[in-house]
Amino acid sequence: MALALQAERRVTETKGQLRQLRANGKVPGIVYGNGEENVPIVVDEKKLHPILAYHADSIVELDIPGIGTKQVRIESVQRDCLVGKCEHIDFRLVRGEADAGSKEAAEAEVDAARLEASAATES
Repeated sequence: MALALQAERRVTETKGQLRQLRANGKVPGIVYGNGEENVPIVVDEKKLHPILAYHADSIVELDIPGIGTKQVRIESVQRDCLVGKCEHIDFRLVRGEADAGSKEAAEAEVDAARLEASAATES
């Protein structure tokens, strides 16, 4: 079963605008990875909560209008330390089967790429 989450592109720039989003039940976030341009987004807190509570390590199909559906993993979540509400979320794009298997596989790919890059610069 694929988990699906609807997102919207975020055009907020100031701290006050982000606070207003949070007051309206939205969670700001970012989608990044795979050499693609970072996409600032906003998701509904009520729809995000069950995914964080029960499927935090799963692949999520994130539907962003104007961009399409992207497969992502939750990379990090920043929470308000007093009330535990989600303040910001980072999504990392899933590259393929290696990434679909585990976070460790994705990190291993990144480490391998860094090792190859450092070896190339030393040669």
